[in-house]
Amino acid sequence: STTAASALAFPAVLKSQPAGTPSPNNRLNVAIIGAGGRGGAAVQGMKDENIVAICDVDADRANGALKSFKEKFPDEAARHEGTARFNDYRKMFDQMHKEIDAVAIGIPDHHHYPATILAMKLGKHAYVEKPFCHIISEGRLLAEYAKKYKVATQMGNQGHCDDGYRSL
Repeated sequence: STTAASALAFPAVLKSQPAGTPSPNNRLNVAIIGAGGRGGAAVQGMKDENIVAICDVDADRANGALKSFKEKFPDEAARHEGTARFNDYRKMFDQMHKEIDAVAIGIPDHHHYPATILAMKLGKHAYVEKPFCHIISEGRLLAEYAKKYKVATQMGNQGHCDDGYRSL
């Protein structure tokens, strides 16, 4: 799927960072915020990374996303046996922020901006489903924080990159 492809591309963006960053051979420690729908695709898109935490208000969704992942990628499943589970991303960051390199955010739209800002303040790279924010001032602050905290960000807008949109 295009979401999985974009989520797969995000670690490559991070691994192409300037000198002084970790080796591209290292796996990123990723937290998934939102495991249903678009977030579930992010779980699978991060199959080559270490998924250290998964957060969803619905525990069944989080467990289902990991179960689906294990069925599709049995060779990778063992690395994710110890994945921590949370129902509140703020608690996840409180407890695990030192263990997380990047986050994939696929929760309802009204939480994209708050979750991303919190992640950026903690120095975490962020892949976020659209919309990244709702007002211009939020977008400006996100751009400012990306520079200030030296983090990479990417917004998933795959559905609007198909040929049908380009030919209108």
